[in-house]
Amino acid sequence: MGGGSEFLGGIGLTLRLFTPLAAAAAIGVMINAMATVTGSHGLRESQGGVQYSVCIAVVALALAAIGPGKPALDSLFP
Repeated sequence: MGGGSEFLGGIGLTLRLFTPLAAAAAIGVMINAMATVTGSHGLRESQGGVQYSVCIAVVALALAAIGPGKPALDSLFP
């Protein structure tokens, strides 16, 4: 389920299709990664920490808040 969420969330964000749903999937996967894998290593990525996962989650949250923009496949749906 995690792999499918990561794949479909990434494809959705790349194509700008179903952007809020894709962003939610990406954020969920990153929260899971931070809680289970990298959380115990601290902040810095060089030490195996959560820095990269936090960056991806923040960018996904920003895309969900701002929207996909005009050249998006979301514009095909009302």
